[in-house]
Amino acid sequence: MSNSNAKFLTGAPMRHVAVMSATASIGLMAMFFVDFVDMIFISMLGNAALAAAIGYAGSILFFTTSFGIEIAIAAGAFDTRAMAEFGEAAVAGMAVIGCLVPLAFGVVFALSGAVGPIIGQNYGAGLMDRVKRTFYDALLFTGLVVVVIALALFLLRDPIAALFALEQGSSLALLYAFCGPLAILFYFNGAIFVSNAAFNNLGHPYYSTWINWGRHTIGTIPFLYLGGMWFGPVGVLAGPYVGGVIFGLLGLALARRVMDQSQDSESEVQTHQAHQLRLFHLRR
Repeated sequence: MSNSNAKFLTGAPMRHVAVMSATASIGLMAMFFVDFVDMIFISMLGNAALAAAIGYAGSILFFTTSFGIEIAIAAGAFDTRAMAEFGEAAVAGMAVIGCLVPLAFGVVFALSGAVGPIIGQNYGAGLMDRVKRTFYDALLFTGLVVVVIALALFLLRDPIAALFALEQGSSLALLYAFCGPLAILFYFNGAIFVSNAAFNNLGHPYYSTWINWGRHTIGTIPFLYLGGMWFGPVGVLAGPYVGGVIFGLLGLALARRVMDQSQDSESEVQTHQAHQLRLFHLRR
């Protein structure tokens, strides 16, 4: 592929990240918008048990079909299962949050697939400075999106509660927790997606596998159950977000190491090529 066809080798990486992420998220959010509307109509029936059943079934169904996209949302099935120990209201609240997450953060979920081609093209062209800039611009873009969405969720928490007929109790407490501090912590999920894009395009796909596996096992299940034991339903919801912070930071540190190693390797190759070129000219 010639450089004239490699669109990501020139221009601002931030613009490429924003356009690719927004475009990739359209189809993803459209798919989950249908579930969001369904949940609204179910909530209008005023039957918490029905809303809880639909939410639980939806989580299990998505768990079985989500491996083609991102397994992050599938972890909600574990959350919902743990919520079942706290009653129908808690499961109904979790079902509403499960509908909100992919719709609100669709742009963030699209990051891994959107940023990958940008990093890959620049890495293939030996432009490690642009690879790093793309990585950090993607993290900045993630932060901006998460802050805007978290602020919108916070301001709209009461209308959302009214829309889904969530009354006082665990369901409302869960929604308020999600529309407050927990939405901000979604940044670290985005950091994992951006790090995965770096791993997959810089020759270390197994790092992506292990970060994902760790995030959704030891970074989810222990925190989920400990949170439930100590803080009830809100703890069940918050626990995996704590695990997300840990693995998000781990992913960032590992991605920086991979980029530094790749840049060092590229410098060694360039030095070797320059040396060979000088020898060639001396022999002539």
